[in-house]
Amino acid sequence: MQSIIETPNLGPVAVSRRVTKHFSKFCDEDSAQGTSMVEDVLRSTDIERIEVPAAIAALIASKIDDPNALEFWVHRESSTVFLVKARENCRYVEMAMKTSMAVFEFENPKASP
Repeated sequence: MQSIIETPNLGPVAVSRRVTKHFSKFCDEDSAQGTSMVEDVLRSTDIERIEVPAAIAALIASKIDDPNALEFWVHRESSTVFLVKARENCRYVEMAMKTSMAVFEFENPKASP
């Protein structure tokens, strides 16, 4: 069973192996360092939930039973977007990807690069 980590913004989360592997790529494939790195990012108070555009939200709603169960979170400093699924007792961080923050529009531009 995956361990649950406590985070200030997302609450309790479990992290997929896919996400750990993604972060391990940035530290010579060391899974322990990858795990530590992803936990540090998820525990950051700078991570924030982003709202998807209405058209994408409608597409998601047409494809899955509970569109509110799917969330997107961004950590601007590391340029990482996370796909998160709500579960009964925690959130599940299913995917992560590095991307340019220039494509996002933030309502709170405090740390926008």
